[in-house]
Amino acid sequence: MRKVLLIVALLIAVLQNSSAQTVQGTLLSGSANNRVIIALRASSAFTAPFTNVQFVLQIPNTAAPIPTVSIVNNFVAANIPSYNFSTVNSATPIAFVNEGGYYNYLFSSVVLGGAPFNFTTTTTNILELEITGAPGLANVRFAHLPDGGSTSQHALYIEMAGNDYTDYGALYYGGSAVNGPGGYSGYSYSQLNGVSLPVTFSQYDANCSEKGAMLSWTTVTEQNSNLFEIQRSENGLDWTVIGTVNAAGNSNSSRSYRYLDLKGGAAFYRLRQVDMDGRYTYTEIKRTNCRAGQFDVVLYPVPAKDNITVVINSDKAVRTDLLIVDMNGRTVRRVPTQINSGNNTIQLNVSDLSAGQYLLSGSDPSIELNKKFTVIR
Repeated sequence: MRKVLLIVALLIAVLQNSSAQTVQGTLLSGSANNRVIIALRASSAFTAPFTNVQFVLQIPNTAAPIPTVSIVNNFVAANIPSYNFSTVNSATPIAFVNEGGYYNYLFSSVVLGGAPFNFTTTTTNILELEITGAPGLANVRFAHLPDGGSTSQHALYIEMAGNDYTDYGALYYGGSAVNGPGGYSGYSYSQLNGVSLPVTFSQYDANCSEKGAMLSWTTVTEQNSNLFEIQRSENGLDWTVIGTVNAAGNSNSSRSYRYLDLKGGAAFYRLRQVDMDGRYTYTEIKRTNCRAGQFDVVLYPVPAKDNITVVINSDKAVRTDLLIVDMNGRTVRRVPTQINSGNNTIQLNVSDLSAGQYLLSGSDPSIELNKKFTVIR
């Protein structure tokens, strides 16, 4: 009988201890200036498998254009479940619910059903989100219903091994959560107070010029800004860095920047603004269809002996030096030349050049004249 009573007492103690264990959530700064991290921590250490986690991210609905929220990092190591956009009263996933003055972005875990997770009282990152189009992160909030509410509303809800471990009393950020209205009535929330983007843009454009695509942008404030990285893509998915422009560092006055892409053509462009500490954020994507300078070049006779004729068909007028370069990279002839729009015929004397291969090019980098030819003796 004493053994039975002891076992019952132990079970009651375990159940009481389990019911006292809760998990809080918070919003933390992410790996870039337009990213946030959702994190959890337990009131005491315990081990159990994740069954379900749901939460809502709130952005004021005054933000324009409507922000895009995307998942950039599922911290799936150590049996943390991955996440996806949730559904609300529908079998079709939706991006957000516009209610209570906020865009409410809803997320829920992909069912893990796997090994237990070792929860501790330290912070555990579970998901990183990137926010595009929002004017900084100062008003972004991570919210839940302090009274429990309805889990169908997809507020913060943490289920481990089929049991609800949600701390409905408070979230945390440094100290405790800020309590207040907003979103759905009765939400408490965790907020990145005072967080803003280090660079405020007032203008960013990509336009065509006679030499290619001209990117221009203007900042009104900069804080610890290091550089702007110019990225180009042919398909809007795969990006290549084509140049960098140094930033001002710290500035409270308007500053203008420009970058010329001589390649032009149909392309997508974006800027990657990098801080002194390596954090970064992207601008929106701009698309252009700029025709770079087009030059059709024909050389004859090839091989040449005394003279070579250069025929250039150009879509614009430009003054440049025609350069004849030997195979050692030395410029052996420089001929100042005016190229007019349309057909141009230019005679070059090569009678004093040694037999061998040469390259004809132009001193203006916007002109692609590179043509090889051979001189014989």
